[in-house]
Amino acid sequence: MTRPKYTYYPLIEAAGYVRNRMTLKRRIDAGTFPPPVDLGPNTRAWLDEDLDEVDRRIRKGITTPNPELLRRHGERKARAAEHD
Repeated sequence: MTRPKYTYYPLIEAAGYVRNRMTLKRRIDAGTFPPPVDLGPNTRAWLDEDLDEVDRRIRKGITTPNPELLRRHGERKARAAEHD
């Protein structure tokens, strides 16, 4: 089994996906960027395969929300609400 590879926020910013965390939040909420994966209590990162999908959508000129990303973001928000 292959272990997933992750990218952390500083590299997301350096790669030019976003310029700040607020833009990142807006894109996640809009479904145009994947939500991060919680790796620990204060550690979040993005799966490289999710970023590859973002790259494919950008190259194809697709700017509409990705329903799968919206679904995953909704699930994550629901889990967070359960723990509050």
